[in-house]
Amino acid sequence: MISKERKLLTVLTLILLGALSRLIPHPYNLSAIGGLALFAGAQSKERPWLSLAPLFSLFLGDLFLGFHSTLPFVYGAFILNLALGYFLLQSQSVLRLFTTSLLASSLFFFVTNAGVWMVQSLYPKTFAGLLECYIAALPFFGATMTGDLVSTFGFFGLILYLERSGFFAKAEVQS
Repeated sequence: MISKERKLLTVLTLILLGALSRLIPHPYNLSAIGGLALFAGAQSKERPWLSLAPLFSLFLGDLFLGFHSTLPFVYGAFILNLALGYFLLQSQSVLRLFTTSLLASSLFFFVTNAGVWMVQSLYPKTFAGLLECYIAALPFFGATMTGDLVSTFGFFGLILYLERSGFFAKAEVQS
């Protein structure tokens, strides 16, 4: 297996693991999908089709978990996170990964909770109602940030480790 094939297989495996994290029991909003979106966005420069992986993962998860009225906002937030990965993570540093991950978490928080306010009847359709919605969602924001930070550093860190260890070096051909 040549190094490009090995790296692609590794990236696809990481994406699958990220997707599975949504299906195993976990605290609300603590999953690897945010980090997966950033990772897939950064990897999609070479392989544009990889940007579909987090959305496909979401859809597969929703087949098991169920569909709800705020799904367009959830998918939209992750599409924006893919774009963040694509545009902001072509070069990586600890600071860049950290700040982009926090930006992605914040974006997800604001977009999805605006969606809850707009399409559900839990809050009045006023500015005060929107603020009430955001305040009620604050307890979940910590889990979102934690999941995004851990998975972002996990995905990018593992790829960096494998690159430095020579794992992606051209493998010998077996005859």
